[in-house]
Amino acid sequence: MARNVNLSNARIALAAINLTLNNGKKFENLGFMQALRSPQLAGLIEEMNPVNAQNDGRLSIIGGQATPQARVTLNYRPQISATVKTTRTVATGSNPADSVALNVDYVTHRELDRTLRTVDLLKMEKEAELYLDQVNKGIINGGANDYKLLGIWGEDACQTIENVLTSMNSAVGTSLIAGAGGNLLIGQVSPANVAVPNVIAFNTDGSLRLDLYDWIMDLKQVHAMQGKPIVIGGSRALKYMRKKGVASTASLGYDYKAMYDLLEIEFYYDPLVDTLSGSNHIIVIDPGAACLETLLEHGSVIKPKKVGNTSYGNISVNIAQTNAPTFTMDMDFRVKEDDSTSYPTYTYTPSSRFGTFLRPAGFFKNYGGWDTVTGVFRANLTIAA
Repeated sequence: MARNVNLSNARIALAAINLTLNNGKKFENLGFMQALRSPQLAGLIEEMNPVNAQNDGRLSIIGGQATPQARVTLNYRPQISATVKTTRTVATGSNPADSVALNVDYVTHRELDRTLRTVDLLKMEKEAELYLDQVNKGIINGGANDYKLLGIWGEDACQTIENVLTSMNSAVGTSLIAGAGGNLLIGQVSPANVAVPNVIAFNTDGSLRLDLYDWIMDLKQVHAMQGKPIVIGGSRALKYMRKKGVASTASLGYDYKAMYDLLEIEFYYDPLVDTLSGSNHIIVIDPGAACLETLLEHGSVIKPKKVGNTSYGNISVNIAQTNAPTFTMDMDFRVKEDDSTSYPTYTYTPSSRFGTFLRPAGFFKNYGGWDTVTGVFRANLTIAA
């Protein structure tokens, strides 16, 4: 739903977007973004929020840049290796280690422009005014068919927003995969323990194997994960999760259904995993190892609601997903009036500036292989030979 926008200039654009969203617009699956906005990460996202960081004195502006770029600082104190004495001696202990500062820069930006002509506005103005009047009264009569022109343009606007979101999702996925670290199930030495292990997911007849169950449970145990592991996968992982939900008790001594019920994970489908990481790969995240947060520049960096011929505001987009719950993203939204032609045009621009937190290696400990662990792991799902 739109908010904080000068409707005298942008009312039709916003009405069209709201109408389309309220009539069940489906977006492409954005599994990477959704995983990094998991409810399990609420506390970390709150720490990453630039407004909260500013209140805590952890927000700064990166110097030497042509445009304002925000930096949020997070501090952590890893455990360090120490030598244990075996006899009583005079105390000569070492000083506590200093905390380590981790900077998360909000330097990634995505936006896309679309332009409305005066003739377009004239065609849709009556429908827009009727729709907004009903919104203000809290009563909506009719659906998309009653606002055909508005709906056509709204679909185009939402496709524009979707293009911005899919570009964001790709950037987030690329960053997340680059942040994959060591896996203590493989060993303590990098880069050998950063390898992508093969984990059998299916038998040749398509039935489920327990190997993936064992691997995830072992991964969680060895890395002392708190909460549910967050898993992102493509079509093979999605197929596994679907079958997991209808697994039945076997007659071979194992209660498969009980086992799969114990496999508590938070799964997000994203076909981009197969492209960015590798075919049939999954990404497993230790809750708290990564998150995504946006910076709303309108109202913070750009405080006026209108400067010159451009109106500045924000929109909240309810992103309906397939095989995953709907989630919400806040974005900046601006509308520029151009009177350089015989009839004015109006260019609207949805945009987002965001930062991705990735837990650094050695966040918890600097020994025992933990100096290679980031909390982001990968595996390749295979079919038994």
